[in-house]
Amino acid sequence: MGYKKEETKNVKIEGDIEMKAKTKKLKVKYTLESTEDLSNESKPDMADELVKILSSEIAESIDRDIIRQMKRVHIQEKWDKRKKKRKLNEILK
Repeated sequence: MGYKKEETKNVKIEGDIEMKAKTKKLKVKYTLESTEDLSNESKPDMADELVKILSSEIAESIDRDIIRQMKRVHIQEKWDKRKKKRKLNEILK
């Protein structure tokens, strides 16, 4: 399993943002064979490698959740603007 370093970009967000914290259950299964495989790949400390992999997975999951929420907000704002525009057009008719 290969990992590549990705560049991050700064994003400026204006306005009020409501954030809610959620908990997620994490479950990891690994076998003696996977431990041996990692050890054979010059990875002497399985626990450290596993923590690195899990940290990366957690960060990616959080990023996906944030992006998904931002898309929902953007879609809702577009929908609200369309509704307001329709109502305004109906009033002006």
